[in-house]
Amino acid sequence: MGQDSPHPQLRPRHGRALRLLVFVGTRPEAVKLAPFVLAARRHSDVEVRLVSSGQHPEAMLEVLDHFALGVDGDVALFEAGETQTLPGITGGALRGFSSELVSHAPDVVVVQGDTTTAFAGALAAFYANAPVAHVEAGLRTHDPLSPFPEEMNRRLIDALASFLFPPTAVAAENLAAEGRVGDGVFVTGNTIVDALRSLLEGKRAMLPAAARPYLAGSAWERRVLVTAHRRESWGAPIGEIAGAISEVAVRFPSCVFLVPLHPNPIVRRSFALQAPPENVLLVEPLPYAPFIAALERSDLVLTDSGGVLEEATVLGKPVLIARERTERPEAVAAGAAEVVGVGREGIVAALAGALARPAPPAGAVGADVFGDGRAGERTVEWLRWRYGLRGTPPDPFAPRGG
Repeated sequence: MGQDSPHPQLRPRHGRALRLLVFVGTRPEAVKLAPFVLAARRHSDVEVRLVSSGQHPEAMLEVLDHFALGVDGDVALFEAGETQTLPGITGGALRGFSSELVSHAPDVVVVQGDTTTAFAGALAAFYANAPVAHVEAGLRTHDPLSPFPEEMNRRLIDALASFLFPPTAVAAENLAAEGRVGDGVFVTGNTIVDALRSLLEGKRAMLPAAARPYLAGSAWERRVLVTAHRRESWGAPIGEIAGAISEVAVRFPSCVFLVPLHPNPIVRRSFALQAPPENVLLVEPLPYAPFIAALERSDLVLTDSGGVLEEATVLGKPVLIARERTERPEAVAAGAAEVVGVGREGIVAALAGALARPAPPAGAVGADVFGDGRAGERTVEWLRWRYGLRGTPPDPFAPRGG
Protein backbone atom coordinates (compact mmCIF):
# COMPACT_ATOMS: atom_id res chain seq x y z
CA MET A 1 0.00 0.00 0.00
CA GLY A 2 1.58 3.26 -1.04
CA GLN A 3 0.97 6.92 -0.39
CA ASP A 4 -2.14 8.49 -1.92
CA SER A 5 -0.54 11.91 -2.40
CA PRO A 6 2.76 13.69 -1.74
CA HIS A 7 3.05 14.62 1.92
CA PRO A 8 4.96 17.70 3.02
CA GLN A 9 7.96 16.28 4.80
CA LEU A 10 8.61 17.24 8.39
CA ARG A 11 11.97 18.07 9.88
CA PRO A 12 13.22 16.73 13.21
CA ARG A 13 12.79 19.33 15.92
CA HIS A 14 16.20 18.68 17.42
CA GLY A 15 18.64 19.21 14.59
CA ARG A 16 19.45 16.59 11.99
CA ALA A 17 18.85 13.48 14.09
CA LEU A 18 15.31 12.10 14.34
CA ARG A 19 14.56 11.55 18.01
CA LEU A 20 12.39 8.51 18.77
CA LEU A 21 10.99 7.60 22.18
CA VAL A 22 10.01 3.91 22.23
CA PHE A 23 7.81 2.52 25.02
CA VAL A 24 7.93 -1.18 25.92
CA GLY A 25 6.50 -3.16 28.82
CA THR A 26 5.79 -6.79 27.96
CA ARG A 27 7.55 -9.75 26.39
CA PRO A 28 5.58 -9.57 23.10
CA GLU A 29 6.36 -5.87 22.82
CA ALA A 30 10.03 -6.57 23.37
CA VAL A 31 10.05 -9.26 20.66
CA LYS A 32 8.29 -7.03 18.15
CA LEU A 33 10.07 -3.77 18.94
CA ALA A 34 13.62 -5.16 19.11
CA PRO A 35 13.96 -5.37 15.29
CA PHE A 36 12.70 -1.80 14.97
CA VAL A 37 15.12 -0.46 17.60
CA LEU A 38 18.05 -2.37 16.11
CA ALA A 39 17.23 -1.06 12.64
CA ALA A 40 16.90 2.51 13.92
CA ARG A 41 20.22 2.40 15.74
CA ARG A 42 22.00 1.50 12.53
CA HIS A 43 21.39 5.07 11.35
CA SER A 44 23.50 7.97 12.60
CA ASP A 45 20.62 10.36 11.87
CA VAL A 46 18.22 8.56 14.25
CA GLU A 47 18.35 8.61 18.05
CA VAL A 48 16.36 6.05 20.03
CA ARG A 49 15.47 6.11 23.70
CA LEU A 50 13.93 2.81 24.88
CA VAL A 51 11.81 3.17 28.01
CA SER A 52 10.20 0.38 30.04
CA SER A 53 6.82 0.69 31.74
CA GLY A 54 7.67 -2.18 34.07
CA GLN A 55 4.41 -3.97 33.18
CA HIS A 56 6.09 -7.42 32.86
CA PRO A 57 9.71 -6.55 33.65
CA GLU A 58 11.42 -9.94 33.95
CA ALA A 59 9.99 -11.46 30.76
CA MET A 60 10.55 -8.23 28.84
CA LEU A 61 14.15 -7.80 29.97
CA GLU A 62 14.97 -11.42 29.12
CA VAL A 63 13.94 -10.81 25.51
CA LEU A 64 15.78 -7.50 25.26
CA ASP A 65 18.90 -9.18 26.64
CA HIS A 66 18.65 -11.81 23.91
CA PHE A 67 18.86 -9.02 21.34
CA ALA A 68 21.66 -7.28 23.27
CA LEU A 69 19.39 -4.35 24.08
CA GLY A 70 18.96 -2.54 27.37
CA VAL A 71 16.41 0.02 28.47
CA ASP A 72 17.43 3.65 28.70
CA GLY A 73 14.75 4.51 31.23
CA ASP A 74 12.31 2.74 33.53
CA VAL A 75 9.19 4.35 34.95
CA ALA A 76 7.83 3.73 38.44
CA LEU A 77 4.70 1.87 37.41
CA PHE A 78 3.15 1.30 40.83
CA GLU A 79 2.95 3.48 43.89
CA ALA A 80 3.47 1.92 47.32
CA GLY A 81 0.71 -0.57 48.11
CA GLU A 82 -0.92 -0.30 44.69
CA THR A 83 -2.22 -3.56 43.22
CA GLN A 84 -1.80 -4.58 39.58
CA THR A 85 -5.23 -3.62 38.29
CA LEU A 86 -5.82 -2.30 34.79
CA PRO A 87 -6.50 1.22 36.14
CA GLY A 88 -3.35 0.98 38.27
CA ILE A 89 -1.17 -0.11 35.35
CA THR A 90 -2.64 2.56 33.09
CA GLY A 91 -2.31 5.35 35.63
CA GLY A 92 1.23 4.43 36.63
CA ALA A 93 2.43 4.13 33.06
CA LEU A 94 0.72 7.39 32.08
CA ARG A 95 2.45 9.27 34.90
CA GLY A 96 5.85 7.79 34.12
CA PHE A 97 5.65 8.22 30.37
CA SER A 98 4.45 11.81 30.76
CA SER A 99 7.61 12.59 32.73
CA GLU A 100 9.74 10.99 29.99
CA LEU A 101 8.06 13.15 27.37
CA VAL A 102 8.75 16.31 29.31
CA SER A 103 12.40 15.34 29.88
CA HIS A 104 13.26 14.16 26.37
CA ALA A 105 10.87 15.93 23.94
CA PRO A 106 10.88 13.33 21.14
CA ASP A 107 9.94 13.92 17.52
CA VAL A 108 7.93 10.69 17.51
CA VAL A 109 6.66 8.31 20.20
CA VAL A 110 6.62 4.66 19.07
CA VAL A 111 4.31 2.07 20.61
CA GLN A 112 3.51 -1.47 19.52
CA GLY A 113 0.41 -3.59 19.52
CA ASP A 114 -2.40 -3.50 22.02
CA THR A 115 -1.04 -3.66 25.56
CA THR A 116 -1.86 -1.32 28.41
CA THR A 117 1.70 -0.02 28.10
CA ALA A 118 1.09 0.88 24.46
CA PHE A 119 -2.22 2.60 25.21
CA ALA A 120 -0.78 4.61 28.11
CA GLY A 121 2.21 5.61 25.99
CA ALA A 122 0.00 6.78 23.15
CA LEU A 123 -2.25 8.73 25.48
CA ALA A 124 0.70 10.38 27.22
CA ALA A 125 2.12 11.37 23.83
CA PHE A 126 -1.23 12.80 22.74
CA TYR A 127 -1.42 14.89 25.91
CA ALA A 128 2.11 16.14 25.18
CA ASN A 129 1.24 16.95 21.53
CA ALA A 130 3.86 14.45 20.30
CA PRO A 131 3.14 12.37 17.16
CA VAL A 132 2.45 8.69 17.83
CA ALA A 133 3.65 5.90 15.53
CA HIS A 134 1.73 2.64 16.03
CA VAL A 135 3.60 -0.51 15.05
CA GLU A 136 1.15 -3.36 14.28
CA ALA A 137 -1.82 -1.06 13.74
CA GLY A 138 -5.21 -2.09 12.41
CA LEU A 139 -5.74 -5.52 13.95
CA ARG A 140 -9.42 -6.10 14.76
CA THR A 141 -11.79 -8.78 15.99
CA HIS A 142 -14.63 -6.21 15.80
CA ASP A 143 -15.71 -7.22 19.31
CA PRO A 144 -14.66 -4.65 21.94
CA LEU A 145 -14.60 -7.30 24.67
CA SER A 146 -12.56 -9.93 22.81
CA PRO A 147 -9.73 -9.84 23.48
CA PHE A 148 -10.15 -7.77 26.64
CA PRO A 149 -8.78 -5.13 27.04
CA GLU A 150 -6.56 -5.45 23.95
CA GLU A 151 -9.22 -4.88 21.30
CA MET A 152 -10.20 -1.52 22.75
CA ASN A 153 -6.58 -0.62 23.48
CA ARG A 154 -5.60 -0.96 19.84
CA ARG A 155 -8.66 0.91 18.58
CA LEU A 156 -7.86 3.82 20.90
CA ILE A 157 -4.16 3.78 19.98
CA ASP A 158 -5.04 3.91 16.28
CA ALA A 159 -7.34 6.87 16.96
CA LEU A 160 -4.51 8.69 18.77
CA ALA A 161 -1.75 7.86 16.29
CA SER A 162 -0.42 10.06 13.50
CA PHE A 163 1.50 7.26 11.78
CA LEU A 164 -0.05 3.81 11.39
CA PHE A 165 2.01 0.76 10.44
CA PRO A 166 -0.39 -2.13 9.72
CA PRO A 167 1.48 -5.42 9.27
CA THR A 168 -0.74 -6.71 6.45
CA ALA A 169 -3.18 -5.53 3.80
CA VAL A 170 -6.04 -6.93 5.91
CA ALA A 171 -5.05 -4.68 8.82
CA ALA A 172 -4.80 -1.71 6.44
CA GLU A 173 -8.31 -2.48 5.17
CA ASN A 174 -9.58 -2.41 8.75
CA LEU A 175 -8.10 1.05 9.16
CA ALA A 176 -9.56 2.20 5.85
CA ALA A 177 -13.02 1.08 6.99
CA GLU A 178 -12.57 3.44 9.94
CA GLY A 179 -11.55 6.32 7.69
CA ARG A 180 -7.79 6.02 8.25
CA VAL A 181 -6.32 6.21 4.78
CA GLY A 182 -3.63 8.22 3.03
CA ASP A 183 0.06 8.75 3.48
CA GLY A 184 0.02 8.28 7.25
CA VAL A 185 -0.71 4.56 6.74
CA PHE A 186 2.04 2.23 5.51
CA VAL A 187 2.02 -1.59 5.35
CA THR A 188 5.27 -2.96 6.81
CA GLY A 189 4.90 -6.65 7.53
CA ASN A 190 5.13 -7.86 11.11
CA THR A 191 8.36 -7.37 13.04
CA ILE A 192 7.85 -10.73 14.75
CA VAL A 193 9.08 -12.32 11.51
CA ASP A 194 12.27 -10.23 11.68
CA ALA A 195 12.86 -11.36 15.26
CA LEU A 196 12.17 -15.01 14.51
CA ARG A 197 14.44 -15.15 11.47
CA SER A 198 17.22 -13.46 13.41
CA LEU A 199 16.92 -16.04 16.18
CA LEU A 200 16.85 -18.99 13.78
CA GLU A 201 20.09 -17.80 12.18
CA GLY A 202 21.88 -18.39 15.49
CA LYS A 203 22.57 -21.44 17.65
CA ARG A 204 19.52 -23.36 18.85
CA ALA A 205 18.76 -22.92 22.54
CA MET A 206 18.49 -25.79 25.03
CA LEU A 207 15.24 -26.32 26.88
CA PRO A 208 15.11 -26.31 30.70
CA ALA A 209 15.35 -29.78 32.24
CA ALA A 210 11.61 -30.11 32.92
CA ALA A 211 10.80 -29.52 29.23
CA ARG A 212 13.52 -31.68 27.65
CA PRO A 213 11.43 -34.89 27.46
CA TYR A 214 9.37 -33.01 24.85
CA LEU A 215 12.27 -33.25 22.40
CA ALA A 216 13.34 -36.77 23.34
CA GLY A 217 14.38 -38.40 20.07
CA SER A 218 11.72 -40.73 18.61
CA ALA A 219 9.92 -41.20 21.92
CA TRP A 220 6.80 -39.42 20.66
CA GLU A 221 4.71 -39.74 17.51
CA ARG A 222 3.53 -36.12 17.73
CA ARG A 223 4.51 -33.08 19.76
CA VAL A 224 1.84 -30.53 20.67
CA LEU A 225 2.75 -27.13 22.11
CA VAL A 226 0.03 -25.43 24.18
CA THR A 227 -0.21 -21.86 25.50
CA ALA A 228 -3.21 -20.21 27.17
CA HIS A 229 -3.31 -16.90 28.98
CA ARG A 230 -6.06 -14.58 27.68
CA ARG A 231 -7.67 -12.45 30.39
CA GLU A 232 -11.15 -13.01 28.96
CA SER A 233 -10.53 -16.78 29.32
CA TRP A 234 -9.50 -16.70 32.97
CA GLY A 235 -11.56 -19.10 35.04
CA ALA A 236 -13.96 -21.49 33.32
CA PRO A 237 -12.63 -21.15 29.73
CA ILE A 238 -9.03 -21.89 30.79
CA GLY A 239 -10.39 -24.84 32.74
CA GLU A 240 -12.11 -26.08 29.57
CA ILE A 241 -8.85 -25.81 27.64
CA ALA A 242 -6.92 -27.65 30.37
CA GLY A 243 -9.56 -30.38 30.59
CA ALA A 244 -9.55 -30.87 26.83
CA ILE A 245 -5.78 -31.32 26.77
CA SER A 246 -5.90 -33.92 29.54
CA GLU A 247 -8.70 -35.82 27.79
CA VAL A 248 -6.89 -35.91 24.45
CA ALA A 249 -3.59 -36.82 26.11
CA VAL A 250 -5.21 -39.92 27.62
CA ARG A 251 -6.62 -40.91 24.22
CA PHE A 252 -3.25 -40.38 22.50
CA PRO A 253 -0.57 -41.66 24.94
CA SER A 254 2.07 -41.70 22.19
CA CYS A 255 1.77 -37.93 21.82
CA VAL A 256 3.32 -35.39 24.17
CA PHE A 257 1.89 -32.03 25.18
CA LEU A 258 4.15 -29.22 26.39
CA VAL A 259 2.38 -26.49 28.39
CA PRO A 260 4.56 -23.56 29.52
CA LEU A 261 2.36 -22.14 32.27
CA HIS A 262 1.55 -18.45 32.33
CA PRO A 263 2.60 -16.85 35.65
CA ASN A 264 -0.99 -15.84 36.47
CA PRO A 265 -2.21 -17.97 39.42
CA ILE A 266 -5.70 -18.34 37.91
CA VAL A 267 -4.23 -20.00 34.82
CA ARG A 268 -1.98 -22.24 36.90
CA ARG A 269 -4.80 -23.33 39.16
CA SER A 270 -6.97 -24.29 36.18
CA PHE A 271 -4.29 -26.63 34.83
CA ALA A 272 -3.34 -28.04 38.26
CA LEU A 273 -6.95 -29.01 38.99
CA GLN A 274 -7.01 -31.33 35.99
CA ALA A 275 -4.31 -33.70 37.35
CA PRO A 276 -2.92 -34.12 33.83
CA PRO A 277 -1.45 -37.44 32.66
CA GLU A 278 2.29 -38.02 32.35
CA ASN A 279 2.46 -37.06 28.69
CA VAL A 280 1.34 -33.53 29.58
CA LEU A 281 4.40 -31.55 30.66
CA LEU A 282 3.48 -28.53 32.75
CA VAL A 283 6.57 -26.33 32.93
CA GLU A 284 7.55 -22.83 33.97
CA PRO A 285 7.43 -20.11 31.30
CA LEU A 286 10.16 -20.71 28.74
CA PRO A 287 12.63 -17.96 27.82
CA TYR A 288 12.24 -16.64 24.30
CA ALA A 289 14.92 -18.69 22.53
CA PRO A 290 14.06 -22.05 24.20
CA PHE A 291 10.38 -21.43 23.47
CA ILE A 292 11.14 -20.98 19.77
CA ALA A 293 13.29 -24.14 19.87
CA ALA A 294 10.29 -26.07 21.23
CA LEU A 295 7.96 -24.47 18.69
CA GLU A 296 10.31 -25.36 15.85
CA ARG A 297 10.17 -29.07 16.85
CA SER A 298 6.40 -29.14 17.38
CA ASP A 299 3.95 -30.87 15.06
CA LEU A 300 0.85 -28.99 16.20
CA VAL A 301 0.13 -25.84 18.24
CA LEU A 302 -2.89 -25.01 20.39
CA THR A 303 -2.78 -21.40 21.53
CA ASP A 304 -4.74 -18.27 22.34
CA SER A 305 -1.68 -16.07 21.69
CA GLY A 306 -1.53 -13.92 18.58
CA GLY A 307 2.25 -13.84 18.64
CA VAL A 308 2.55 -17.62 18.89
CA LEU A 309 0.06 -17.96 16.03
CA GLU A 310 2.28 -15.70 13.91
CA GLU A 311 5.49 -17.54 14.84
CA ALA A 312 3.95 -20.96 14.21
CA THR A 313 2.63 -19.83 10.83
CA VAL A 314 6.07 -18.61 9.80
CA LEU A 315 7.49 -22.01 10.80
CA GLY A 316 4.80 -23.93 8.93
CA LYS A 317 3.20 -25.42 12.05
CA PRO A 318 -0.58 -26.01 11.96
CA VAL A 319 -2.36 -23.98 14.64
CA LEU A 320 -5.59 -24.48 16.54
CA ILE A 321 -6.69 -21.11 17.93
CA ALA A 322 -8.31 -21.48 21.36
CA ARG A 323 -10.49 -18.40 21.02
CA GLU A 324 -13.90 -17.51 19.63
CA ARG A 325 -12.43 -15.11 17.04
CA THR A 326 -9.06 -13.89 15.86
CA GLU A 327 -7.65 -10.56 14.72
CA ARG A 328 -5.26 -12.46 12.45
CA PRO A 329 -7.62 -14.00 9.85
CA GLU A 330 -4.78 -14.12 7.31
CA ALA A 331 -3.52 -17.36 8.87
CA VAL A 332 -6.99 -18.94 8.70
CA ALA A 333 -7.46 -17.83 5.10
CA ALA A 334 -4.08 -19.33 4.19
CA GLY A 335 -5.09 -22.71 5.66
CA ALA A 336 -2.45 -22.44 8.39
CA ALA A 337 -4.82 -22.08 11.35
CA GLU A 338 -8.31 -22.92 12.56
CA VAL A 339 -10.42 -21.17 15.21
CA VAL A 340 -11.71 -23.86 17.62
CA GLY A 341 -13.21 -21.81 20.46
CA VAL A 342 -12.72 -22.32 24.18
CA GLY A 343 -15.27 -25.07 24.80
CA ARG A 344 -13.94 -28.45 25.86
CA GLU A 345 -15.94 -30.41 23.28
CA GLY A 346 -14.75 -28.31 20.35
CA ILE A 347 -11.11 -28.37 21.41
CA VAL A 348 -11.18 -32.13 22.00
CA ALA A 349 -12.70 -32.71 18.55
CA ALA A 350 -10.17 -30.45 16.82
CA LEU A 351 -7.14 -31.82 18.68
CA ALA A 352 -8.18 -35.45 18.33
CA GLY A 353 -9.01 -34.98 14.68
CA ALA A 354 -5.64 -33.41 13.94
CA LEU A 355 -3.75 -36.15 15.81
CA ALA A 356 -5.75 -38.98 14.21
CA ARG A 357 -4.87 -37.80 10.72
CA PRO A 358 -1.48 -38.57 9.18
CA ALA A 359 1.08 -35.89 9.93
CA PRO A 360 1.07 -33.28 7.16
CA PRO A 361 4.23 -33.02 5.09
CA ALA A 362 6.83 -30.58 6.30
CA GLY A 363 6.14 -27.19 4.75
CA ALA A 364 5.39 -23.58 5.43
CA VAL A 365 1.76 -22.97 4.48
CA GLY A 366 1.26 -19.23 4.55
CA ALA A 367 4.81 -18.66 5.82
CA ASP A 368 5.06 -15.22 4.25
CA VAL A 369 1.57 -14.07 5.29
CA PHE A 370 2.85 -11.93 8.17
CA GLY A 371 6.09 -10.57 6.77
CA ASP A 372 9.36 -11.00 4.94
CA GLY A 373 11.79 -10.22 7.77
CA ARG A 374 12.24 -6.57 6.82
CA ALA A 375 9.42 -4.92 8.78
CA GLY A 376 11.66 -3.15 11.30
CA GLU A 377 13.91 -1.76 8.60
CA ARG A 378 10.92 -0.78 6.44
CA THR A 379 9.27 1.09 9.33
CA VAL A 380 12.42 3.03 10.18
CA GLU A 381 13.03 3.94 6.55
CA TRP A 382 9.48 5.24 6.19
CA LEU A 383 9.94 7.48 9.25
CA ARG A 384 13.27 8.69 7.90
CA TRP A 385 11.56 9.54 4.60
CA ARG A 386 8.64 11.20 6.41
CA TYR A 387 11.07 13.44 8.29
CA GLY A 388 13.17 14.29 5.26
CA LEU A 389 16.18 12.07 6.01
CA ARG A 390 15.88 10.03 2.80
CA GLY A 391 14.64 11.00 -0.63
CA THR A 392 12.05 8.34 -1.43
CA PRO A 393 9.76 6.14 0.66
CA PRO A 394 10.49 2.41 0.91
CA ASP A 395 8.33 -0.13 -0.87
CA PRO A 396 5.47 -1.48 1.27
CA PHE A 397 5.22 -5.14 2.26
CA ALA A 398 3.19 -7.45 0.04
CA PRO A 399 3.23 -11.25 0.41
CA ARG A 400 4.10 -13.30 -2.64
CA GLY A 401 1.18 -13.22 -5.04
CA GLY A 402 -0.49 -10.44 -3.01
